Amino acid sequence: DDINQPILISPNPFTDHFTIKLDKAYANVYIAISNLYGGVDSMKFNDTNNITYMAGYLPIGFYLVRVYIDKKYYDFKLLKVKN
Repeated sequence: DDINQPILISPNPFTDHFTIKLDKAYANVYIAISNLYGGVDSMKFNDTNNITYMAGYLPIGFYLVRVYIDKKYYDFKLLKVKN
C-alpha cells in the first residue's frame, strides 16, 4: 500500500454506504466496483473530492473498489456486512 495515496475510503466494513474522500478536487474521477464474479457498477464524477456511494442494494460480501484519478488507479478491498 502506498502511504501517500490521495484516497481514503470509509467505513470498512460498511453496511449501506461508503465514502470516498480525495485529497483535493479532481477534474475527472472514475470508480469501478466489482465482486468475485465481476463488474457490479461504475460511474464517473467531475470536479469532486468527496463521493458517497449508496451501497445498500449490494449483497453481503467482499468488493474491490478501483478509483481512477490522474491516469493512475488505486485499489481498495471493502467488506459489505448486513445492516
